Amino acid sequence: MNARTCFAAALPLLSTLFLGCNFDLHLGDSTRGVLRHAEFSYVDGDCLFGCKVDQAMMVGGQAQVTVAGADLPDELRVSQDPLGVISTSVVRSRSCCVSNDHSGGCSPIGDNDVCTAELLTTFTLTVHALKAGTTALQVFDVGGALVDFVTVEAKDPAALSVTCAPIDGGPAQGPLGTIQLGLGGACDLSVDALDEAGKTLRASAGFSLAIQDPSVSVLRPSFDLFDQLEDPAKSDVLSESTATVFARAAGTTSVNVTAGSFMQAVPVVVK
Repeated sequence: MNARTCFAAALPLLSTLFLGCNFDLHLGDSTRGVLRHAEFSYVDGDCLFGCKVDQAMMVGGQAQVTVAGADLPDELRVSQDPLGVISTSVVRSRSCCVSNDHSGGCSPIGDNDVCTAELLTTFTLTVHALKAGTTALQVFDVGGALVDFVTVEAKDPAALSVTCAPIDGGPAQGPLGTIQLGLGGACDLSVDALDEAGKTLRASAGFSLAIQDPSVSVLRPSFDLFDQLEDPAKSDVLSESTATVFARAAGTTSVNVTAGSFMQAVPVVVK
């Protein structure tokens, strides 16, 4: 996770706190379930306060989806996808929301806490894309009755989009085939998986990054601002789609990128 964008990464949590409270501000988008009992929203990556569930997922990755609605039961369950396209787990969170003419807000509470204002229950689904295909993302009540569902699609990545933005604030290089750095330079690497039509696939996991020759360049987690001072022989394999690339010595190496089942070596040239 990039330290310069870590605030954005924390915003999906805020969406859980604000979703359903009485604010005039439009905070995000959602997809109405087919049975019209719930709203489904992606809340990871760049979706901040929520996105419609209309973007295909990357096979081998996962996505966070919230389920909200005024008439939802106090508990929701998920079941095994009979088509084997996805697997899903669910976590419930509860918030106490207060609003008036001038301000409003929601605070998380425990299952045994009492809310004297508006109680908001939000369910977060972790959806793993197991294979390519289209299926129903379903939620059930404790008795096994179907509450609502949306259609989701999973695709194998067909290409990668790679960018690397200089940490000094210069313009990003990319989409690119080669990362070019001056000696001692660095850039913030970001990778997206694309489908066959060039559309970005949603995935908050399923990536791996590794440097081939750490004597030329090293990878460090984007949020770790001090790791660059360590022994240059240390180069981690990162299970991330972002990292900071530090140039150590003149030469050529590559960042080996894995996204789901797709692998690509991105050359790194240090001059």
